[in-house]
Amino acid sequence: MSYDLSTDKGWGETKAALADTFRKWAKEVFGSWSTKKIEWDIEANTTRYVAANLSKDEKRVTLRYVHPETNERKELWTDKFGRVVDNARALYLAIEAIRLNEARGLGEVLRQNYAALPAPVRERDPFEVLGIRPDAPMEIAEAAYKALTRSAHPDAGGSTERMQELNAAIEKVRAR
Repeated sequence: MSYDLSTDKGWGETKAALADTFRKWAKEVFGSWSTKKIEWDIEANTTRYVAANLSKDEKRVTLRYVHPETNERKELWTDKFGRVVDNARALYLAIEAIRLNEARGLGEVLRQNYAALPAPVRERDPFEVLGIRPDAPMEIAEAAYKALTRSAHPDAGGSTERMQELNAAIEKVRAR
């Protein structure tokens, strides 16, 4: 299932919403009489907040905060959505959901659930799999693929998983 977030909120509005969420969270944890605050900041790799067609690195937004109950430093980031403001809004929605779940007493239940999930699978870069540079000519990629498949093929003592990884890598390189 895929979700595409596109917000009409600006960078400043999202920062203000985050400040409000962290203020509410501090009051819930430390008491309404307390003057304690939650340390947090948000940053983007560009100031072109509403520009489209940015690179993943340019779209990345990072939110850092100190969890008010555990005092752990946390870092959330995303570059999944189309614009910087969309990624910032996604982080706001995530932190607001965390705050509300903690307020409802569901924090531990969710931690148990997430701890039981398998680690995310990181797909390796196809050039890394083939052991070549990204600017290598197609002939080099094909030669590397053929050389690696000789030892990776299950009939030659290799594994099905390694062959699948090599096949996927060469297909991605060919598609470029």
